Amino acid sequence: MNRPNKLSVQWKVPGRIEKKVSETNYVVSFNNNTDSNQVFHVNMLKPYYKRAEFINMINSRAKEDSNELEENFPCIDSNPNIFDFNEVTEHSQLENRLNIQQIEKLKEILCRYSKIFSNEPGKTHLVEHDIELINDVPIRTKPYRMSARKTDLLQEKIRKMLKYQVTEIGESEIMLHP
Repeated sequence: MNRPNKLSVQWKVPGRIEKKVSETNYVVSFNNNTDSNQVFHVNMLKPYYKRAEFINMINSRAKEDSNELEENFPCIDSNPNIFDFNEVTEHSQLENRLNIQQIEKLKEILCRYSKIFSNEPGKTHLVEHDIELINDVPIRTKPYRMSARKTDLLQEKIRKMLKYQVTEIGESEIMLHP
């Protein structure tokens, strides 16, 4: 357990929420061991998503035979950021707000457009963002040094944003300091 301080975040095995103590605190048990329950603030909890299993399927029938046996296969993605729809419907109260046909339609739409509703950032050609400046006078601030750790984290975030094409390298004369 190498942590910089006792308040830093630490990953534990998936736990089960036993009860709600207050609006922001929950009692969590690990490995179904009720003897070692701990109270956690809601900001320290994160939902656990099971990874999708890899399925190999070989279709050896001819194309004309495939129409006679139609089954609904769930959308399977190996991305752990994609939600489990059955778990969402169990934990939310969709049954109280929607009927079964509407829930199935919602599932179909979410599976069909899973790349749009994913947790991964993306890019669209439908909208552009442009920053308009009030005037061309640069804002003068003193450049303060950053620690090497913060510099590495900042460079990693910039690399991710460039990879996902959320941002691009500009040709501006203005230099921004973090």
